[in-house]
Amino acid sequence: MPQNTPPTTRRIPGRTRLGRLRLLDRYLALREQPLLTRRDGPWATAACADIGMGEQAHTTAEWAAWLRGRWPGLEVLGIDSEHWRVDNARREHTGPGLRYACASFAPSPPEPLRLVRALNLLRGYPDSELPTAWGAMARDLLPGGLLVEGSTDQPGAALGAHLLRRTDRGLEHEALLFATDLTRGFAPAMFRGVLPHRVRARGGHSTTARAFLNRWTTAWEPTRSSGDPAAMFRSSVRALADAGEPVEADEALLEQGLMLWRAPTLARLFSLALPAGSP
Repeated sequence: MPQNTPPTTRRIPGRTRLGRLRLLDRYLALREQPLLTRRDGPWATAACADIGMGEQAHTTAEWAAWLRGRWPGLEVLGIDSEHWRVDNARREHTGPGLRYACASFAPSPPEPLRLVRALNLLRGYPDSELPTAWGAMARDLLPGGLLVEGSTDQPGAALGAHLLRRTDRGLEHEALLFATDLTRGFAPAMFRGVLPHRVRARGGHSTTARAFLNRWTTAWEPTRSSGDPAAMFRSSVRALADAGEPVEADEALLEQGLMLWRAPTLARLFSLALPAGSP
């Protein structure tokens, strides 16, 4: 359970590149349209937050343009703990519905949020601080809102992320999202370096994720002869599903290089209560 004391803010390298985080957009477009289009009650003003913009707010501005291009009227809030980064963003990256705040994990003052994106942010944090960080980032999520926390590789060709849904019970771990654009071929081993925190480091919870990637590799091996990365991805995920693995083999997801692993073990390990007084 998160503590009332916020986690310590750490200086994280802040360089990124345009397009690096777009794999998440594929998932949002396919599965989260109801969340992004809801406008009743407090949802009318609920923003999408991007936490940890980096030295240049390129990807925050890119995300805002993508979201508003599909769902006009959405507000996007870029958040960073460094004043100079926020000042740079306000000066160099402006656009309709795009604004910024200097804060660690949540806006000040609080405001309703529908979606929180925190990618390539928490890799330098100790495992013990992750529940508190998640609780802080989810503080303003409306019930039904989504926290996405994870990592990508440098080109943005592979992504691994926790999907955590705000409910009446707290923050519930829905799935691990695996995504690839297949530009670097495909093998399950490509996700080892982008496993999100709490399932990445050796020992502890990482055993579950490493074992899953090993099973995925076993399912992938017979597909290698095809030489087609997209076919290998689709066939290997279908094989996992046929073997009883809790993965989604929905064709719309597979066609976009997306897969959800809904392991009950992860839900038990990573769902958490939130402090009283949250939305």
